[in-house]
Amino acid sequence: MIQCILKFIAGKIPHHIAVLMDGNRRYARKNNITDVEAQVLGYYNLPKLVHWCKRLGIHELTVYAFSIENFKRSEKEIGDFFKAVKEELEKIENNLENSMLRNTRIKFIGNLALLPKDLREVLTKLIFKTKNGSFLLTVAIAYTSKDELTTAVTTIVKNVQNNSIRPKDINEDIISANLFTNFCNNPDIVIRTSGEVRISNFLLWQSGNSIIYFVKTLWPNFSAWHLVLHVYILIVMVPKRE
Repeated sequence: MIQCILKFIAGKIPHHIAVLMDGNRRYARKNNITDVEAQVLGYYNLPKLVHWCKRLGIHELTVYAFSIENFKRSEKEIGDFFKAVKEELEKIENNLENSMLRNTRIKFIGNLALLPKDLREVLTKLIFKTKNGSFLLTVAIAYTSKDELTTAVTTIVKNVQNNSIRPKDINEDIISANLFTNFCNNPDIVIRTSGEVRISNFLLWQSGNSIIYFVKTLWPNFSAWHLVLHVYILIVMVPKRE
Protein backbone atom coordinates (compact mmCIF):
# COMPACT_ATOMS: atom_id res chain seq x y z
CA MET A 1 0.00 0.00 0.00
CA ILE A 2 2.76 2.47 0.96
CA GLN A 3 4.69 1.64 -2.20
CA CYS A 4 1.58 2.28 -4.32
CA ILE A 5 0.91 5.61 -2.61
CA LEU A 6 4.51 6.82 -3.10
CA LYS A 7 4.52 5.71 -6.72
CA PHE A 8 1.23 7.53 -7.32
CA ILE A 9 2.45 10.74 -5.67
CA ALA A 10 6.07 10.81 -6.70
CA GLY A 11 6.62 8.42 -9.57
CA LYS A 12 9.87 6.48 -9.57
CA ILE A 13 10.97 4.76 -6.35
CA PRO A 14 14.78 4.69 -5.81
CA HIS A 15 16.43 1.38 -6.66
CA HIS A 16 19.28 1.57 -4.13
CA ILE A 17 19.59 3.40 -0.81
CA ALA A 18 22.77 3.61 1.27
CA VAL A 19 22.72 4.48 4.98
CA LEU A 20 25.45 5.56 7.38
CA MET A 21 24.09 4.10 10.62
CA ASP A 22 25.47 6.75 12.96
CA GLY A 23 24.63 7.84 16.50
CA ASN A 24 24.85 4.65 18.60
CA ARG A 25 27.32 6.07 21.11
CA ARG A 26 25.40 9.33 21.49
CA TYR A 27 22.24 7.30 22.02
CA ALA A 28 24.05 5.32 24.74
CA ARG A 29 25.11 8.47 26.60
CA LYS A 30 21.67 10.02 26.23
CA ASN A 31 19.92 6.93 27.59
CA ASN A 32 22.53 5.93 30.21
CA ILE A 33 23.34 2.52 28.66
CA THR A 34 26.59 1.02 27.41
CA ASP A 35 27.85 1.52 23.88
CA VAL A 36 27.43 -2.20 23.17
CA GLU A 37 23.81 -2.12 24.35
CA ALA A 38 23.16 0.79 21.99
CA GLN A 39 24.89 -1.06 19.16
CA VAL A 40 22.68 -4.09 19.74
CA LEU A 41 19.62 -1.86 19.52
CA GLY A 42 21.06 -0.56 16.27
CA TYR A 43 21.40 -4.13 14.94
CA TYR A 44 17.73 -4.72 15.63
CA ASN A 45 16.94 -1.79 13.35
CA LEU A 46 18.69 -3.26 10.32
CA PRO A 47 16.26 -6.14 9.56
CA LYS A 48 13.40 -3.67 10.05
CA LEU A 49 15.02 -1.30 7.55
CA VAL A 50 15.41 -4.14 5.04
CA HIS A 51 11.77 -5.12 5.53
CA TRP A 52 10.55 -1.59 4.87
CA CYS A 53 12.83 -1.11 1.87
CA LYS A 54 11.18 -4.19 0.38
CA ARG A 55 7.73 -2.78 1.15
CA LEU A 56 8.64 0.48 -0.55
CA GLY A 57 9.86 -1.28 -3.68
CA ILE A 58 13.56 -0.54 -3.08
CA HIS A 59 15.79 -3.38 -4.31
CA GLU A 60 19.18 -2.67 -2.73
CA LEU A 61 20.38 -1.37 0.62
CA THR A 62 24.00 -0.69 1.59
CA VAL A 63 24.88 0.19 5.19
CA TYR A 64 28.07 1.43 6.84
CA ALA A 65 28.62 -0.71 9.93
CA PHE A 66 32.29 -0.21 10.89
CA SER A 67 35.03 1.97 9.45
CA ILE A 68 38.71 1.05 9.32
CA GLU A 69 39.19 4.32 11.20
CA ASN A 70 37.17 2.86 14.10
CA PHE A 71 40.11 0.55 14.85
CA LYS A 72 41.62 3.58 16.61
CA ARG A 73 39.14 3.04 19.45
CA SER A 74 40.12 1.12 22.58
CA GLU A 75 40.88 -2.58 22.29
CA LYS A 76 38.04 -3.40 24.71
CA GLU A 77 35.49 -1.38 22.77
CA ILE A 78 36.51 -2.99 19.47
CA GLY A 79 36.50 -6.46 21.03
CA ASP A 80 33.05 -5.93 22.57
CA PHE A 81 31.76 -4.60 19.25
CA PHE A 82 32.95 -7.58 17.21
CA LYS A 83 31.67 -10.02 19.82
CA ALA A 84 28.23 -8.42 19.70
CA VAL A 85 28.26 -8.40 15.88
CA LYS A 86 29.16 -12.09 15.79
CA GLU A 87 26.40 -13.01 18.24
CA GLU A 88 23.75 -11.06 16.35
CA LEU A 89 24.81 -12.45 12.96
CA GLU A 90 24.71 -15.99 14.34
CA LYS A 91 21.14 -15.37 15.51
CA ILE A 92 20.25 -14.16 12.02
CA GLU A 93 21.92 -17.16 10.39
CA ASN A 94 20.04 -19.61 12.61
CA ASN A 95 16.68 -17.97 12.03
CA LEU A 96 16.80 -16.67 8.46
CA GLU A 97 13.55 -18.19 7.21
CA ASN A 98 11.57 -16.69 10.09
CA SER A 99 13.20 -13.26 10.08
CA MET A 100 12.65 -10.02 8.20
CA LEU A 101 15.86 -10.88 6.29
CA ARG A 102 14.16 -13.81 4.59
CA ASN A 103 14.90 -13.85 0.83
CA THR A 104 17.69 -11.31 1.34
CA ARG A 105 21.09 -11.75 -0.30
CA ILE A 106 23.69 -10.54 2.19
CA LYS A 107 27.13 -9.35 1.10
CA PHE A 108 29.99 -7.85 3.11
CA ILE A 109 32.53 -5.39 1.71
CA GLY A 110 35.72 -3.96 3.16
CA ASN A 111 39.16 -5.13 4.21
CA LEU A 112 37.73 -8.27 5.78
CA ALA A 113 41.19 -9.60 6.62
CA LEU A 114 41.24 -7.07 9.47
CA LEU A 115 38.32 -8.82 11.18
CA PRO A 116 38.66 -11.62 13.77
CA LYS A 117 38.77 -15.08 12.20
CA ASP A 118 35.63 -16.35 13.98
CA LEU A 119 33.67 -13.33 12.74
CA ARG A 120 34.89 -13.87 9.15
CA GLU A 121 33.65 -17.44 9.35
CA VAL A 122 30.16 -16.25 10.29
CA LEU A 123 30.19 -13.73 7.43
CA THR A 124 31.17 -16.47 4.98
CA LYS A 125 28.32 -18.71 6.17
CA LEU A 126 25.80 -15.88 5.76
CA ILE A 127 27.04 -15.00 2.27
CA PHE A 128 26.72 -18.63 1.16
CA LYS A 129 23.40 -19.24 2.89
CA THR A 130 21.74 -16.15 1.38
CA LYS A 131 23.26 -16.24 -2.12
CA ASN A 132 19.90 -16.74 -3.86
CA GLY A 133 18.05 -13.89 -2.16
CA SER A 134 16.30 -11.37 -4.41
CA PHE A 135 16.83 -8.27 -2.20
CA LEU A 136 20.47 -7.19 -1.86
CA LEU A 137 21.82 -6.06 1.52
CA THR A 138 25.46 -4.97 1.47
CA VAL A 139 27.22 -4.35 4.78
CA ALA A 140 30.41 -2.26 4.76
CA ILE A 141 32.57 -3.46 7.65
CA ALA A 142 36.28 -2.71 8.16
CA TYR A 143 35.71 -0.37 5.22
CA THR A 144 36.74 3.03 3.96
CA SER A 145 36.30 4.30 0.45
CA LYS A 146 39.94 5.36 0.27
CA ASP A 147 41.04 1.81 1.12
CA GLU A 148 38.62 0.46 -1.50
CA LEU A 149 40.00 2.80 -4.18
CA THR A 150 43.59 1.99 -3.20
CA THR A 151 42.83 -1.73 -3.51
CA ALA A 152 41.21 -1.17 -6.91
CA VAL A 153 44.20 0.81 -8.22
CA THR A 154 46.62 -1.86 -6.93
CA THR A 155 44.63 -4.58 -8.71
CA ILE A 156 44.58 -2.60 -11.96
CA VAL A 157 48.34 -2.01 -11.78
CA LYS A 158 48.90 -5.77 -11.35
CA ASN A 159 46.66 -6.47 -14.34
CA VAL A 160 48.67 -4.01 -16.44
CA GLN A 161 51.92 -5.65 -15.34
CA ASN A 162 50.72 -9.12 -16.34
CA ASN A 163 49.32 -7.75 -19.63
CA SER A 164 45.69 -8.49 -18.76
CA ILE A 165 44.79 -4.91 -19.68
CA ARG A 166 46.56 -2.06 -21.47
CA PRO A 167 47.10 1.30 -19.74
CA LYS A 168 45.18 3.11 -22.48
CA ASP A 169 42.13 0.94 -21.77
CA ILE A 170 41.80 2.10 -18.16
CA ASN A 171 38.58 4.09 -17.75
CA GLU A 172 35.78 4.63 -15.23
CA ASP A 173 34.23 1.26 -16.04
CA ILE A 174 37.52 -0.55 -15.33
CA ILE A 175 37.82 1.22 -11.97
CA SER A 176 34.19 0.46 -11.05
CA ALA A 177 34.69 -3.19 -11.97
CA ASN A 178 37.55 -3.44 -9.48
CA LEU A 179 35.74 -1.87 -6.54
CA PHE A 180 34.31 -3.96 -3.69
CA THR A 181 30.85 -2.94 -4.92
CA ASN A 182 31.24 -4.31 -8.45
CA PHE A 183 28.21 -6.58 -7.94
CA CYS A 184 25.70 -3.82 -7.19
CA ASN A 185 24.31 -0.55 -8.55
CA ASN A 186 25.40 2.88 -7.40
CA PRO A 187 23.09 4.34 -4.72
CA ASP A 188 20.36 6.77 -5.71
CA ILE A 189 20.22 8.17 -2.17
CA VAL A 190 22.75 8.24 0.68
CA ILE A 191 21.28 8.94 4.13
CA ARG A 192 23.31 9.66 7.26
CA THR A 193 21.64 9.57 10.65
CA SER A 194 22.69 11.44 13.85
CA GLY A 195 22.95 14.98 12.51
CA GLU A 196 26.59 14.75 11.39
CA VAL A 197 27.00 16.54 8.05
CA ARG A 198 29.81 14.58 6.39
CA ILE A 199 30.14 11.44 4.32
CA SER A 200 32.96 9.88 6.42
CA ASN A 201 34.80 8.02 3.66
CA PHE A 202 31.73 6.05 2.52
CA LEU A 203 31.12 5.15 -1.15
CA LEU A 204 32.96 8.22 -2.41
CA TRP A 205 33.26 6.91 -5.98
CA GLN A 206 29.81 5.34 -6.09
CA SER A 207 27.88 8.32 -4.73
CA GLY A 208 29.10 10.88 -7.26
CA ASN A 209 25.56 11.33 -8.62
CA SER A 210 23.65 10.36 -5.48
CA ILE A 211 21.37 12.57 -3.42
CA ILE A 212 23.09 13.03 -0.02
CA TYR A 213 20.69 13.52 2.87
CA PHE A 214 21.53 14.18 6.54
CA VAL A 215 18.94 13.53 9.26
CA LYS A 216 19.18 14.39 12.96
CA THR A 217 17.65 11.13 14.21
CA LEU A 218 20.11 8.84 16.04
CA TRP A 219 20.36 5.43 14.39
CA PRO A 220 18.72 3.38 17.20
CA ASN A 221 15.73 5.76 16.97
CA PHE A 222 15.50 5.53 13.17
CA SER A 223 12.16 3.89 12.41
CA ALA A 224 10.25 2.64 9.39
CA TRP A 225 8.32 5.89 9.31
CA HIS A 226 11.52 7.93 9.23
CA LEU A 227 12.49 5.94 6.14
CA VAL A 228 9.11 6.46 4.51
CA LEU A 229 9.14 10.18 5.33
CA HIS A 230 12.66 10.82 4.08
CA VAL A 231 12.24 8.78 0.90
CA TYR A 232 9.03 10.73 0.26
CA ILE A 233 10.81 14.06 0.82
CA LEU A 234 13.66 13.10 -1.44
CA ILE A 235 11.66 11.76 -4.37
CA VAL A 236 8.99 14.49 -4.18
CA MET A 237 10.88 17.63 -3.12
CA VAL A 238 14.26 17.13 -4.77
CA PRO A 239 14.23 18.16 -8.44
CA LYS A 240 14.20 15.16 -10.77
CA ARG A 241 17.48 14.35 -12.47
CA GLU A 242 17.59 13.45 -16.14
